[in-house]
Amino acid sequence: MPKPLAIVPGSIGHRLVMALAYKAKPQMWLAEETGYSAQAISQVINGKLQDARGNGILTKIAAALGVETPWLAQGQGDPPWAISTPIINQGYYPLVRQTRQKLDFIHSVGIHVNLPAGVTATDVLSLSWKPEVEDLFRVADAVGVEVDRDAVRRDYWRTVPPEVNETIKQALQMALVTYAEQEREKFRAALSWVEKAISE
Repeated sequence: MPKPLAIVPGSIGHRLVMALAYKAKPQMWLAEETGYSAQAISQVINGKLQDARGNGILTKIAAALGVETPWLAQGQGDPPWAISTPIINQGYYPLVRQTRQKLDFIHSVGIHVNLPAGVTATDVLSLSWKPEVEDLFRVADAVGVEVDRDAVRRDYWRTVPPEVNETIKQALQMALVTYAEQEREKFRAALSWVEKAISE
């Protein structure tokens, strides 16, 4: 039975394994693509290959994986899933699903994500997770999902019962006269979305 790899979080090996997981490719595939032995790839992953940064192996590995060499070598720049994530514009529930799937993938390769205050990974991965739309945007940002916010907001407000929208509208109007000027812009924006939802 092969000895498990000793991967250090935040290391070259950790990023290499994340990129392999993202491409759904095994370690042997990478050895074949780069022309290096499986043993050499394992040594890079567990940090035992001397001068991995300087001998060209990382450049070849990065090219095979379709990632930037600075990201693989030092963690500089965006990971591959952040670069290639499509903008989600179908609506609220597709964004909930995409955000949940993205967090599930990130956790599966051992990455820690700083979620907004009061939100846990267990919350997001729960099938009953139905966040308020602005909270959903914050979580989507944390896991690197790009969002067409206008489309999602429109879809979200259409799912809210009209009587609830009317109550929210009244509360927002009250907030506009209660809060300081610098706080009012977010209430104006929310009010415009509620009014659109009520009129459509």
